[in-house]
Amino acid sequence: MSTYQFTYNGDTYIIDGGAVYMITSNGRTFIDQIYDPKYFETNYRLSGNVLYRIDLSTGITYPVRRYLYEKFDNATKLKDLINPSRGWTDITLQSPMAKTVAEYVPLGQCIINETCTFRDNRIDIMPGVAKFYAVAPTSDMVTSKSRLGSELMHFVPGDEVWITMNYYRDGFPISILELESTWVKEWPGIRLLLNDDESLCVEMKWLNKPKFYQSGSIVKLPNRKRVNIKCYFKLACDPSGIIKVWQNGILIINATAQNFPFPDTIYNTIGIGIPANRHQYNTAASVYRFSIKTNTPAAYSL
Repeated sequence: MSTYQFTYNGDTYIIDGGAVYMITSNGRTFIDQIYDPKYFETNYRLSGNVLYRIDLSTGITYPVRRYLYEKFDNATKLKDLINPSRGWTDITLQSPMAKTVAEYVPLGQCIINETCTFRDNRIDIMPGVAKFYAVAPTSDMVTSKSRLGSELMHFVPGDEVWITMNYYRDGFPISILELESTWVKEWPGIRLLLNDDESLCVEMKWLNKPKFYQSGSIVKLPNRKRVNIKCYFKLACDPSGIIKVWQNGILIINATAQNFPFPDTIYNTIGIGIPANRHQYNTAASVYRFSIKTNTPAAYSL
């Protein structure tokens, strides 16, 4: 396990053993424990050249994924869609009727198992499309969510990640796509956001959360119209990272910046649909096709 030094608001910090320390003239001062340093060895197993994610509840292992393609065929319900062999692992339905982790995690599990039904937010699966619905969050909530996810992803610095999605919105989601690390506090990562002016931007969800906007003429993400979105990320823990987004074939975002938090983590989850919804809107969204892949070879070690 390596250490990683960075600067934030003029101060120097180091991450060592999952803990953040501030570097001072007197040495270093503990700030926070942001991840379990044994997370990787606890949750993953390497066999030959194949890396497996361990389901800690069952002990079953599943190969990690660096490719996922979904056109929502041969599925008419969530139970058809969510299984490790297909690639999807979970849903998140945080809403006024399921505000806390203790409420929405078991709600999602029992909906998948078909032992209960939706409350207010929902995801409907039908041939060729996944439809998401998220009501406006109440004033005591940060956001409302209707999200389909996979925690089998495995992307690291140096990977070139391509994401494509056919997307339709009816309302005003905050985010439509998230690529994150679940094993680090507050899930740092990359988010594709919808600005107040209805244009897309990319946010690096780490430290001061820099955003990368469109330059020149702004292209809005149309409401009630199907749109093709393509993203390219060359992942890096330094300013050499690349961020590109196309909307209907037009390059709208082109930036070079850090887009990975620090070396000792993994982008292990992808979320689509309505990962975050605005307070004043009930929002619907549809995803018709989705893919994520990398052309860079896997290099695993424990």
